[in-house]
Amino acid sequence: MMKTALIEPVGGHGGMDHYDYGLAGGLAANNVAVEFHTCQDTEQRTIENVNVLRTFGKVWKASNKASKLFQYLRGHYKAFSQAQKMGCNVVHLHFFSFDWLNFLVVFILNRFAFKKVLTIHDVSDFRGGSNALFRDYILKSFDSIIVHNQFSFNELKSFHDKENVTVIPHGHYLHSVNELSYLPQEKGKLNLLFFGQIKKVKGLDILLKAMAKVISTNPNVSLQIAGKVWHDDLLQYQQLIEELGLTEFVKTNFSFIPNEEVDGYFQRADIVVLPYRRIYQSGVLLLAMSYGRAVLASNLPPFAEVVEDGKTGYLFQSEDSDSLAEVILQLVSEQHQVQVVAHNASAKLKAEYDWDDIGRKTIRVYNS
Repeated sequence: MMKTALIEPVGGHGGMDHYDYGLAGGLAANNVAVEFHTCQDTEQRTIENVNVLRTFGKVWKASNKASKLFQYLRGHYKAFSQAQKMGCNVVHLHFFSFDWLNFLVVFILNRFAFKKVLTIHDVSDFRGGSNALFRDYILKSFDSIIVHNQFSFNELKSFHDKENVTVIPHGHYLHSVNELSYLPQEKGKLNLLFFGQIKKVKGLDILLKAMAKVISTNPNVSLQIAGKVWHDDLLQYQQLIEELGLTEFVKTNFSFIPNEEVDGYFQRADIVVLPYRRIYQSGVLLLAMSYGRAVLASNLPPFAEVVEDGKTGYLFQSEDSDSLAEVILQLVSEQHQVQVVAHNASAKLKAEYDWDDIGRKTIRVYNS
């Protein structure tokens, strides 16, 4: 039996555990033994052929940056050593940037002899912390690289011309959430949801400006914001809500949403809005579809690869609050069609983003 070490230290600390368990389960369903190394914040789940190891301990609760750095790098060294001891054929890492920290992780990894596989979730770091020298070293160190869509593939190939890059989609979250049946909650009203980590590239300010235009025409639209602000100014959003006169129409919870509370936010939502300026792959998009909710997203290529406008979701002109407002107002009067679109999205999700199929494709990469 093939054995792989899946190393992903964020896990339950930042919501990556749903993805991690999906991939681990998909690999295990295809007769691969998985040693899953993660942090203490990740909830324990029992999956046949998956061994969960909290190798990174309480790294995210470290008292200072130096301690966190030490625990993070030590965790990777321990994971690599354990993988070697357990006879793993493959080590599979997941990066969101090509920064100095991941450079150090790969430097340590290169002391070991494994088949090395990397999934790149964000080809370009939204914080601007990536470095071309670090990037090139990291990319050259891996035998195989996985990205989640054609847009990411094309961008990566602009500076990495090796033939070792494969597109494998990000899977659904049906293994982690309760699919919710959808019925319009009240005729003539629309409840919008902005969910997940908040940063400038997510375009929350665009949505708030669109909301002001919507409310001036139809005050029966409400917005719930649920997510923690990350490397951004919380005060700017609070001030914008007040300046635009949206206090009565926008509810906020600017904090990390624990797993046990997530269902409630999606249950109350008619539409999940993703007004992003930039994205490579959105877990929130697939989470919303897994919950059986229609999405309204900016027409960026990664979204357009998943969302067929008017059939499996809705698209608006990226960074254009007028376009977003126009679509929202249109949907208020098309609630039955929203229900049809949500159903179509759910069917597409089950057909094209199944983890067992993703596991098979990932194993082909391991064997390549």
